[in-house]
Amino acid sequence: MKKIALIVLLTIGMSLSFASIGLAILLATGAVQNIDEAKALLRGELPGGESAFLKLDELEEAQDGLLLLQQQRRRRCV
Repeated sequence: MKKIALIVLLTIGMSLSFASIGLAILLATGAVQNIDEAKALLRGELPGGESAFLKLDELEEAQDGLLLLQQQRRRRCV
């Protein structure tokens, strides 16, 4: 029983420490200015209602870049 309780407590403690480290990094790098912005970021939205992770044009640009790299790699291998 003690081992199970220890595992549960360690899991909770690790989760809380990783969350606090992540929040500290977000605040230190200026990605968010306060706790409310961090909450909005975790929900996947900014205060303006936009996605906080990737915008559609950025995603398309990254995909195009990856396709170009794959094509160049295939040409070199052939």
